Amino acid sequence: GWIAGACAATTRQEVSLDLVRPTAPGAPLWSERRRDRLQELALFGEVTTPLGQDLALTLGGRLSVSHNDTDSRISVPGAPVSAFRDETSRNRFAPKAQVAWTPGRSLQLYLEAAEGYRFGGFNTAGPPGQAFADASGPAPLRRYRDDELWSLEAGLHATLLDGRLAVRGA
Repeated sequence: GWIAGACAATTRQEVSLDLVRPTAPGAPLWSERRRDRLQELALFGEVTTPLGQDLALTLGGRLSVSHNDTDSRISVPGAPVSAFRDETSRNRFAPKAQVAWTPGRSLQLYLEAAEGYRFGGFNTAGPPGQAFADASGPAPLRRYRDDELWSLEAGLHATLLDGRLAVRGA
């Protein structure tokens, strides 16, 4: 069998941060107004094929396209407003593979490997006067990179008591 799908999303996030003295709450020492607009599109699918009578192989993945537009304004009393605006776009493919053994109608054992990730973005906030470095400079970096992880999962699906009890474990 197979499955395929698509997902599209647009997110707009507006954040207002103020650093104030507890003794003078009306006068911020530092303020940031930030707007992020994220657009994402993903296509995903998988196909399962038998490898003999008791084994099946599933291969799939997710192709994602992301665009992030960030606009930030930082205000400190007595200093000019610090403005930042940038955008980034990324494309990623996350594969998935699974081998499943079904020795009978009521038991399936499987092993699955899959990649997951988050797209990177921009650091904008910091203490007053915070300097951010480009990709070759010292931390903190203005742009942070994507991160990814691989998961490896072994599990089982079992049906017991004439189908009245389903057990899943990983």
